[in-house]
Order: sequence, then structure tokens, then C-alpha cells
Amino acid sequence: MKIVKKVLLVLGIELVITFVLCLGISFIVVKPPQLEVPSSSKYKFLSGLLVFFDFLPSIFATSIAMGYSWGFGRENISIKTKFSSEIGKHLTAIIIISFISAAFCFVSQEVLIRFTENSKTKMVINTKNILGYLDMAKKSYEKEEYNDASFYIKSVLDLNKNHAEGNALKVQIENKIAESKNIISSNSLYENSEKTQKKLAPNEDSSKIINNYSDKNSMSATQLLKLAQECFQTEDFINAHYYASQVVDLCSPNETNYSVAKRLATESWANLSKTKSFDDELSSEVFAKKKESYVALISGNYSKAYYNFSDLIEKYPRDIDIKKYFEQAKEKLSSQCFFIDETENLQNFEQYRNVYFTIPNTYGGKDIVSIAGVTSIKSRNSMIMYLRDFSIFSYDKNDGLLSKMTVPYAKLIPFPIEDIDAATRTIVEQKFKTEFVPYIFLKSVDRKDKNVFIEPKYEYFTSNRKEFSTISILPISLDQFTMLCDVSNGENRMNIISLFAFSKDAETYGYSREILSHSLLSRILFPLILFVCFLFCGIIAWDTKLTTQDSFHFSWIILFPFLTVLAYSLIKIIVYFCDLTFYALFGIAGSYAILIAFAIFVIIAIGLSIKISSVKD
Repeated sequence: MKIVKKVLLVLGIELVITFVLCLGISFIVVKPPQLEVPSSSKYKFLSGLLVFFDFLPSIFATSIAMGYSWGFGRENISIKTKFSSEIGKHLTAIIIISFISAAFCFVSQEVLIRFTENSKTKMVINTKNILGYLDMAKKSYEKEEYNDASFYIKSVLDLNKNHAEGNALKVQIENKIAESKNIISSNSLYENSEKTQKKLAPNEDSSKIINNYSDKNSMSATQLLKLAQECFQTEDFINAHYYASQVVDLCSPNETNYSVAKRLATESWANLSKTKSFDDELSSEVFAKKKESYVALISGNYSKAYYNFSDLIEKYPRDIDIKKYFEQAKEKLSSQCFFIDETENLQNFEQYRNVYFTIPNTYGGKDIVSIAGVTSIKSRNSMIMYLRDFSIFSYDKNDGLLSKMTVPYAKLIPFPIEDIDAATRTIVEQKFKTEFVPYIFLKSVDRKDKNVFIEPKYEYFTSNRKEFSTISILPISLDQFTMLCDVSNGENRMNIISLFAFSKDAETYGYSREILSHSLLSRILFPLILFVCFLFCGIIAWDTKLTTQDSFHFSWIILFPFLTVLAYSLIKIIVYFCDLTFYALFGIAGSYAILIAFAIFVIIAIGLSIKISSVKD
């Protein structure tokens, strides 16, 4: 035990020295990027910590060699015969220390280093996200889209609650939202005619009703029906028809509310369809435009409804009907496409780049998916992803190219698997147990100009052409898509559990199983390689043990950094040649390479243990 204590003392001293040196050099040398949160000091600390973790194997190797060299000498260990019980006790201690050291290095490699790297990356990404969210909040605020601005500024403050500019903008946005909620529908167009105002805009009572029931998603069918009846009584037939239609959608045909709402919706529509007389032509024109836009909305022509209401809201921003149905049209249009300006400057915030994989398709062949960059952004309810330079090459079961689809940007959202078509759902459910699949919008539109839009470009190489679509559903789980994005950063950066799970199906997605399995093998056997190195250090310690008269000199401490660097270089060289050996083994033995490699290192470890047991003076 005295020798073990000496080894632990040397190890403790070297850990402290190396830790201080790594941090000191990091704070002097490392120049962190511009960071919003937290401070640059943390970035430097994490950089130093990464170097320290990288040097851990060499620190343990040096400490075992020097500690045992000192211990064997100071304790006057004398071995006269091979395989004596005396050396057996020390062999057990060396094996235990080597095993614990190798296990700690493995945890450091697979957990601590990756956690530290992710923390550093997260600091940079958070800074980019703060700047990006702040910019989008400003743009939404300038466009008077205060709800969107509120969402983006909340995202800024979620990342940095003390952000001065973000908090200031939040106050401005909240004030604007409060003002908009307190506005009673009135329009300068109607100020010259009380009769026209009564016909076109909801009166004061109707405005109060709408404000009181603004959140229709939280209302019951009875409440909606009451609201529809009150709107009908005030001759607000558009809103009466709208709320009655909501009741019809919520109720089953055998319910009383259903029949009442159905009749009310029909009567409202009949009144809405009647030609009305107006005191001036402009009022009649506005009413006709509002009615035309509403008809487009309820008939499913969301694009026409959105742009019509967009034009109206610019001219009459205080009209409650127009504001409400503009938001409805915007929400409905967003279920079919996305806005072009959502992708502005996203390339600077990409988390993944050069993502490639293959997936099965409904033709019995495969699709090759190519994505130049992926940007993940936290949304209100989940995560959305923007895909730059998104392409799909479709092949049949005979590897014949069927079609090619490309689009500059696409938008991915999670989509319930029960809502997709049966053929795609069958493909997904054969391999995955999942609730969501990647649902991708391929068309983007301008917020103001209906003539500006970007659609996917299709090329067909056979006479069989599928229907043009602006939606793509990938037949894989959402988690699997995220994993495929992770692979693009390199198999050595993946979580080892994810790498193990993915390597089994690597060929399905167009990846080399040999390369992924080699990476998995190298990482699994890394602690065994270190264990062998640490056992070898025990042999070196015996051969270089100090004399009985020698004591440990603190002046030797200056040798620690140099010996640690030497050990670091030697271990890296050993690991490199082991990797080359693993490649050769895969070429010869295939999937049995891992068993053969494991057996080889076990035999080497047993051989070194026998060598230690057989030492003598």
C-alpha cells in the first residue's frame, strides 16, 4: 500500500501541474470569438480543459512509471525468483491502477471531452442565435408583426435574460401589443359615413365581443355559437358565418349545437351574399374585397386570401375583421409553404453541413438526399429546420434514375405519422417506432408580392412523371433524420451509443459500414490500448527503479511536463498504428475484426502481466 500511495502522490502532483499549465497557456494564447453570453473567460477555461483532458492518458502513464519507479526503490523491493508472491501483490496493484486509469481516460474521451466541446460550440451557436433572433425581432417589429417579434425576442432572452438591447425591445413590443389589443375597430374610410361604418365594420358591442373571445381555440362549441348569434344580431355576417362554421367543425351531426350552427352559417352566408347599398362606391368596393378574401379563405385558396387581406390591412390596419382573417390566412398559408425572408442570413447559423444519405422510396428503389446546410431553430412548440440547397435524386429498384428535385431552401417541421399517406407510413413503420416524420415545405413565397415565389425544380428522366408537389415527406423517423445530420459532422464526433446503433444500418443510408465500424472499434478498444500501455509502464518502472538511498526530489517536478509530452506523443503513435491494424483486420476478417482485435489485446495484456510477474533482481 505504501507504493500505491507514492504512485497516487505523484499522480496528484502531475495532475495539478498539468491542469494549471493547460489553463494558464489557454488564458494567454486562446483568442475567443465575439460572445454574447457567457463571458470569454469561460471559453478560455473550456479550451484549457480540453487540452488537459486530451493529455490525461499521458499523465497517467507518466505517473505510473515515475511513481512505481520511486516506490520500488524506496521500499527496497528485492525479488530473487521469478513469479514470487511478493511481485504478485504488486502486479495486482498495477493491474487495478491501470484498469481504473484506462476507464477514467475512456470516460474523459467519450463524455468529458465531448461535453466540453459541446459547451464551447453551444456558446458560439448561442451567440449566433441571439444575434439572429434579435435581427428577426427587429425586422418583425418594423413590419408591425408584433406577435412574431415577441416570439423572437423571447428566444433572445431565453438565451441571455440580461441582454440589454433585447430587454429594451421587449418593452417596446409589449407596449405595441397592448395598444393593439385596446384598439376598437374604426377606420378613417368610414368616418364620413355612419351608415357605411355600421355596414362594413363591427360596431362597438361586436368589437367587445370579439375581444372577449379572441382565443377561439380555448372556447367551447356553446361559447362559439353564442358569439356567432351575437354577431348575427349586429349584422356582422362575416364573423357570424365564421364562428358558426367553427361550431360545425367541432360538433357531430347529431348534436343540437350542430344543427343550430349549420342553419346560422347558412343564413349568415345568404345575408352576406345579398347585394348591399352603400352611400359611396369606395365603401362598396372595400366590402366586396373583404368578402372575396373571406370566400377564398373558407374555400381553401389560402394564397389568394393572404395577399388580399395583406393589401387590405395595409390600407385599413384598425379593422378588426381584416386583422383577424389576415392572421387566419397567414396561418393557413404557412401550412402549405413558408416565407422567403425566413431564410435570410441563415447560412451563418448552420449546425450541420454537407448532409448526404439514402432512404427507401415508394418505387421499391431509393432516394439520395443532399443538403448543403441545416439550421435548427426553436419554434413555439417544437424544432423547425431550414435546409439549404435541398435535393432528392430518385432511383428505381434497378438503380435507374427516375427524377431529380432541387430547391434553394426548404423548411422541415415534425409531422404526425398517422396523418401521412398509407404507402409512406408503411415504409416508416417497418423500421421505426415513432410519432413524427420529417415534413418538408419546398415552396417559399414573398410576404407582400404574390408574383414572387420560389418553387422546387423537377427533372424527369423517364416517361413516368409523378405529380408536381411542393411538399416532401421523408420515410424515416424524425430522430433518425437528426442522427443522419449528426453523422455529417464525422463519425468520431458522434455519441458512441448513437454510433453503435447507426453502424448496424449504415449501408441502408449509403454509408460505409466498414468505416463506421472501424471508428466504433477504435473507440471501444481505446481503453484496452491504454490498459496495455499502463502495464508496460509498470515494467519500465521496475527496470528504472531508484536505489534505496534515493528520495523523491521536488526538483524533478520540472521534468513532468517534458515526460508527459513524450508520453503523449508515444501514445498517439501507438493509437495511430493500432488504427491501421484495425483497417487491415476489417479487410481480412470483416465483422469478426472486433473479436480478433479484442483477443489480441487481451493476449498482449496477459503477456505483459506474465512479464511483470517474472521480474527479479
